[in-house]
Amino acid sequence: MESPKCLIVGSGLMVRSLISTLFPLGYNITVTGNVQSELDSLSGEFNITTVFADACQEGALNPLVQGMTVVISMIPPRFHHRVLQACIASKVNLVTPSYVSQDMYSLEQEAKDAGIVVSNENGLDPGIDHMSVIKKLEEIRSKGGKVEEFQSSCGAFPAPEACTNKLCYKLAWAPYGALLAATRPAKYLKSNEIVEISGCELMGAQKPYDIAFPLPITFYPNGDSLVYPKKYGIEEAHTVMRCTLRYKNYPIICQALCVLGIYNESPRKFTENYTWVELLEELAGLEEKASDNLPEFFTETLSRKLIAKFQYLPQENLRLIFEAFHELGLSSNAPVVGNSVFAAYVNQVQGLLEYKEGERDCVIMEHLFKVRYEDKVVRHKSRLIDYGVPNGGTSAVSRLVSVPTALAADWVCKNNHAPGFMFPMESKFASDVLRKLEEEYNVKFEEEEEVIG
Repeated sequence: MESPKCLIVGSGLMVRSLISTLFPLGYNITVTGNVQSELDSLSGEFNITTVFADACQEGALNPLVQGMTVVISMIPPRFHHRVLQACIASKVNLVTPSYVSQDMYSLEQEAKDAGIVVSNENGLDPGIDHMSVIKKLEEIRSKGGKVEEFQSSCGAFPAPEACTNKLCYKLAWAPYGALLAATRPAKYLKSNEIVEISGCELMGAQKPYDIAFPLPITFYPNGDSLVYPKKYGIEEAHTVMRCTLRYKNYPIICQALCVLGIYNESPRKFTENYTWVELLEELAGLEEKASDNLPEFFTETLSRKLIAKFQYLPQENLRLIFEAFHELGLSSNAPVVGNSVFAAYVNQVQGLLEYKEGERDCVIMEHLFKVRYEDKVVRHKSRLIDYGVPNGGTSAVSRLVSVPTALAADWVCKNNHAPGFMFPMESKFASDVLRKLEEEYNVKFEEEEEVIG
């Protein structure tokens, strides 16, 4: 019997774990990407085929998709629709670890007409979060419980001993998307009231998270939680919130970056000799504010401008903010390189935020349910804490994104699912993939419950 053929689109940080999971399942693997050095590294480590191609170019993927059993797209979500177009043309199933963009949704009917399955949100968050929530909700419903409050939180950051910068953050996946997530607008339901937060307010909405951990953790809303009462079947809940977890410093510094205008993605050309300290001076504006506690990292004039710019932020955080700016090179004479302010910021800091040899990352995911039963009210807690393996091993983020994505691809190949889009909230899919994660990859949630009424 011929081995199933899998095309992986993308050759970045997550792909090694994906290949390592698919190989034992008997897949013949081809990887395509537009960074030759990454492809060379993968072909030197694994017995795979690699092909240089730019997925963003019209039609570039079509000849590669033909004859495949399944395609897995690991490129940034804003380009997934290009991959889907090629899959529709060749009638090949597609799997992604990501949320679905509007460009993807616009192709849903074409995917159905082509008779293909498009399996989405199969990574960590989204992915494992959905599967584990569905499993817990089935258990709660089987006992007659009704969910009154629901909160799901997830964070990926350096393990405490690897938290060696002011931001308390390092990059374990695509830098651009990882850093831009700090400005993603959020909506959630609290006591039957809709709460919306956008822009720089998001980081200001952070609150301490109640968890026993060596370093203080905060949480803030993540994306649009208003769609989940229906998706999870918990329309009776009066509070529904999905959250991001970070170390305490992260939202403090990101809010200041946002107020300054660092997250501006508008196209812009910078002159060759334009430096970061010059850009900082420009973004700080003209207003100055006197202070007896000026930071030593900047000129007196720039310091007064920054203090004026941040006058509405908690003043006790200014020292941390200025130290972080200095550490990230924003007060330096380094050239500003990029096609927008934000792209230049990513280029400037990504090397400073890399994991060093011997360092490991950490993932925390936790679901909280307040449930009313016939004779009591119970708070259920499901918690996953996972650490990466340092010194050439696999990061926690890479493993927890790639392994469920690979298992999802295998599930799609081995099960007869109706054509069209599918998501991991489906009971059989969630149960099958979670069972393999637990039994074969030791990805397990710890369960707690407390009677509170």
